[in-house]
Amino acid sequence: MVDYGDRVKIALMDSGIGLLAAAAEVRRLRPDADLVLSSDPDSMPWGPRTPEYVTERALGVARAAAAHRPDALIV
Repeated sequence: MVDYGDRVKIALMDSGIGLLAAAAEVRRLRPDADLVLSSDPDSMPWGPRTPEYVTERALGVARAAAAHRPDALIV
């Protein structure tokens, strides 16, 4: 058995469903971690949006994740 020490809280953020695949991989690598998922499904995908729009939405998603006080944030 692997001893990871103290539990870690990892937040993940994405505009949409890519978040699920990323969360699955983090879960595989760190099954002991508490995961916080933060997304923006109303604006997905972010790809065709302007940089200003993406920045505004990404900061909102990051703030929502940060409210859970994670140890790490995966973007």
